[in-house]
Amino acid sequence: MIRSEIYQKDILKQCVRNAISGEPRKVLSTLKATATLENILSTMESNFGDVKSGQSIMEDFYQARQNKDEDITSWGIRIEEMIQRALEKGEIQENKKDEILKTKYWKYLRNSELKNATRVFFENSLTFEELRKRVRRKEQEMTVSQERKEHTKQINTMQLAQQFRILNDLTEKLQSMQKQLDVLTQEKVARKDNRSENVTRDYKRYDNRPQSGNRRTFSRGRGYSGNRGPYRGRRPFPQDVYHRDSNSQHHLNGNQL
Repeated sequence: MIRSEIYQKDILKQCVRNAISGEPRKVLSTLKATATLENILSTMESNFGDVKSGQSIMEDFYQARQNKDEDITSWGIRIEEMIQRALEKGEIQENKKDEILKTKYWKYLRNSELKNATRVFFENSLTFEELRKRVRRKEQEMTVSQERKEHTKQINTMQLAQQFRILNDLTEKLQSMQKQLDVLTQEKVARKDNRSENVTRDYKRYDNRPQSGNRRTFSRGRGYSGNRGPYRGRRPFPQDVYHRDSNSQHHLNGNQL
């Protein structure tokens, strides 16, 4: 504003005095009322200004790197402030400012993917402002693309989780059916073993019945008379009739004799 000479120095001096407050106001009170604008600014610079030399500022500039939590806009503003201070200290020339900023800004971008995507802009004859604008635009495009990928990945993850749930349900059902089948198989085997035990028990009971000599005795039931003839009350067999008639004939022959 001073260099433009649009406003008179007295008006600017009064504006500067009104704008200063707090601790710097105390320093301002030590100046005479007739102090010029240049005297006021020089006093403020000597008390509160940057006391670093131009060389020290440039060392900070060359060592500067984009911080982990610093976006590309803040990174560009930070190095631009440092180079401006060095310019005011007379450490660099005005015509070299843009090229230094452009190289520093692109070379030390933390995002290597963004850096590779904007290499063509850096290698072209673009100003620092144009390069910064292209890099910001490219970063926005990559952010949108990444969000789409994340959304698609999230949908695929949800679908995969649903498929896993269905598979787990089917597995549980198969395991339940297998358990039921095992129980039925065990019951079937148990019933078979019981029948085998019953048959074996019957055979043992049959073999343990009393015997006479080497001949087994069987109970013929009621009415059996051994060798004394047929059962009572049943019809005679033909061989019985034959024996009876034969005995009667022998008896008659005996009487005749």
